[in-house]
Amino acid sequence: MWKKASVTRAETGIVAAILALAFAVRLYYMKAFVQPALSGDAANYVAMVKRWVATGIYSFWGGGPDAYVTPGYPTFLAFFFRWFDGSSHDPLIWVYGAQIMLSTLTVFGLYLIGRRVCNSYAGYLAGLAYALYPTAIWASALILTETLYIFLFTGYVYLFLVGMDRESRKWTAAAGFVLGLTVLVRPAVAPLAIMPLIYWLLVRRVQGPIKLTIWHLAPFVIVMLPWWIRNTISLGHFVALATQTGNPFLAGTDPYFTEGERLFKNLQGVDQQALGWQRIREGLATHPSTWIMWFTVGKLRVLFNDLWVVPHGRYFDMWQHLHQWGVYLGFSSLLLYVKNVKIRPLLLFVLIPTALQLMFLPLTRYGFVMMPLLMVLAAVVIVYLATPQRGEQPLEEQKDRVVP
Repeated sequence: MWKKASVTRAETGIVAAILALAFAVRLYYMKAFVQPALSGDAANYVAMVKRWVATGIYSFWGGGPDAYVTPGYPTFLAFFFRWFDGSSHDPLIWVYGAQIMLSTLTVFGLYLIGRRVCNSYAGYLAGLAYALYPTAIWASALILTETLYIFLFTGYVYLFLVGMDRESRKWTAAAGFVLGLTVLVRPAVAPLAIMPLIYWLLVRRVQGPIKLTIWHLAPFVIVMLPWWIRNTISLGHFVALATQTGNPFLAGTDPYFTEGERLFKNLQGVDQQALGWQRIREGLATHPSTWIMWFTVGKLRVLFNDLWVVPHGRYFDMWQHLHQWGVYLGFSSLLLYVKNVKIRPLLLFVLIPTALQLMFLPLTRYGFVMMPLLMVLAAVVIVYLATPQRGEQPLEEQKDRVVP
């Protein structure tokens, strides 16, 4: 069984201070800086939710039911627009407040993950890094999916780690339930529904991997089922996730953005996903080195080399180099994969979504959602390097039986 380290009063105080700092800087940012007018996806989300609340029709573009985006974030927004639309404050103020709370709770989740896979010091470092990370501060004041998604995904990762550590059906089922909610916000991580089986193959030999996978998959399906039923009834055909995937997939077949908007001209009635696969086949046949580099190193550089732009202040500018160091240290934890069984699942939770994202349009915005777990991994590397006897893994918990 896992032996848990007790939580000291000093540890509780440090965590409380980090959480208070995270909440304070997010609240200060929202009040101190004038936020730009809604545009792009943010404006579309608000317009969609207003139509949905007023008419009961779920449609991203209007004009009839659709499944262009999954319903997680629109449902989150609709709660505030339905219950606070008549209040003296704009419903968006309540959304921002809720997102500040979720972002602060994410800091706590990262501390828990860091403590579980390494020790309290790794948890402190990861939590503090995200508490002060400029994009995380900025994103909590945006009407976009990132803050809600990162909160849910962080919760999922922690529940999954506990479930696998204890080989517990209850915790594994809870993880599957939260994964379903996460996928309804951003569907890219849907393949993680079979994560217990992947864990058994690549991390360690847990008992009953098929049963654990079923316990993980069943609540995931239960969460997704209303969306599947709605799509089948309203649209007349089954849509598993969302219908917008063809557009970012096609956009991802433009090496180094050489074609830009020209790629999307005269596409009325064209199957964009099929066109994307055709472009990949032709590109690999005619310019293999360019296309292979684009789908590997090229997209990774776009995703992780820069901060997702924050428009205010020198404080945010100085984080560029710290961001890059965090990325390098986080990915350098791959060197510990064989030696440290505890961080293997965490690495997989970074590598699998990143590999999936390489098939689509790369943006720093999409790299940002991987940064929280990279911060935990970077913290583990720092603690490992700072440990005098590196052969003794500085874990809060040790398992009596670990089969690689």
